[in-house]
Amino acid sequence: MVKVIMNFEVEDWDKWHTAFLANSKMREENDIKEIYVGHELENKNKVHVIYDTPAPDTIQKMMQKPEVQEVMKNAGNKVETMVVATCTD
Repeated sequence: MVKVIMNFEVEDWDKWHTAFLANSKMREENDIKEIYVGHELENKNKVHVIYDTPAPDTIQKMMQKPEVQEVMKNAGNKVETMVVATCTD
């Protein structure tokens, strides 16, 4: 497993987090396990997520699916702010 560390901005944490929780099945179907999901203390709309994934490109492949892009758009993800680091233990 590899670790994927992401940070990005959202329009509204509460709206985004509700959508994130509602779409856990989508991550499960892609063998993605969330380790940490939270926001910065001083900026509730700056999100940080850490995932366990089976391969370095698992998240990228999932995010390219039209249905996932629609979920992200509706949740208020600011995709242009996304920074991704793929790491190993």
